[in-house]
Amino acid sequence: ISVLLFNEEKGIFEVRYPESLSSKNIFFPVYDAFLIWLSEKSGYICEKSRELLDKEDRASQSFVNSAKDFFYRIKASCCIPIVLNETLIATINFNFGKGRNRFSAIEERILGMFVNDFTIAISNSLLYERIVRLNETLEEKIEKKTKELEETYKKLLVSEKFASLGTLIAGIAHEINTPSGVKIGRAYV
Repeated sequence: ISVLLFNEEKGIFEVRYPESLSSKNIFFPVYDAFLIWLSEKSGYICEKSRELLDKEDRASQSFVNSAKDFFYRIKASCCIPIVLNETLIATINFNFGKGRNRFSAIEERILGMFVNDFTIAISNSLLYERIVRLNETLEEKIEKKTKELEETYKKLLVSEKFASLGTLIAGIAHEINTPSGVKIGRAYV
């Protein structure tokens, strides 16, 4: 079993499980023809399924090559697309081994329940990662605005000091000029 998960930051699908595959840096671009096709599917798709074999015409050769490359690189014979809001977010990949290429009816029902739970878990995980990133950027914005406010406050204090100093100087000048004005005014009378 392996899990291919969409990495939103890099814009690629990469193997996250098992470690033996994820350490090999296996990834697929978001525009991969097979992955785009998978986003429209439900249920599981096998490497030798009729849907893939029917596409063996010249117009679909890049699609067929993409599908073969996908199954070869992740060492799987079957995959289950995990789709959320019509967007492929992950695939769960299985290797049946020789002689088997289908799930039994009971296995299909169990897988259906598992896929629903897995989709919810992945969705919650992606939402949590977004919230963490948003909180980080929010904290950065708050710090930036706080610094701007502190600088504005310092400028306001300096401005108020100058305004107070101007008022004080005007008062002193008035007091100095007033007695002089009174004396000059009485001298003319």
